[in-house]
Amino acid sequence: GRTVADMGERDSVSDEPEDTPFHASMLMVADALRFELDGFRSEHEYAVTPQDIAVATGTIAEGTIAVVKMRYVGQSRGKDVLVNEWVWRVTDELNPEWGTGEFWSLEIKGDPDIKSRVEATTQHDSKRIVSLTVATTAVNSIVPLCATSPGVKSAMDLMPCGGGTVVT
Repeated sequence: GRTVADMGERDSVSDEPEDTPFHASMLMVADALRFELDGFRSEHEYAVTPQDIAVATGTIAEGTIAVVKMRYVGQSRGKDVLVNEWVWRVTDELNPEWGTGEFWSLEIKGDPDIKSRVEATTQHDSKRIVSLTVATTAVNSIVPLCATSPGVKSAMDLMPCGGGTVVT
């Protein structure tokens, strides 16, 4: 619902690694893979709607952004080695080639190459799996976190934590 010009000003904030939450998660992945990152950059692409789009909270006006594709890239020795990419959208009609639906994909280039796609659904809340997984990860981390030694911890320091609930 904003103009591309307005977003250009907002995107400059994420050019500083410490100003984005994606920086910390990328450092954690690099640590887990045992290599150091020496550079970072963020990239954004936008799809502007050719007509008004009605959404639950109002209207996304013609000529404003309806889809955002974001990328946060970690570099090592001058190469892009980690790429975190995601798409936020209010319609699947614009730029469907960027991906539609709720899924996570992982691609590792090496020997062997690995490609994986995980699709998940929920009937709770807004039926948005991302919201549910973010919340349950935090809630399910409470018990393992309380059981560990004092200090700042990351997901790499804790045992995997699940809900422990069987749905009937």
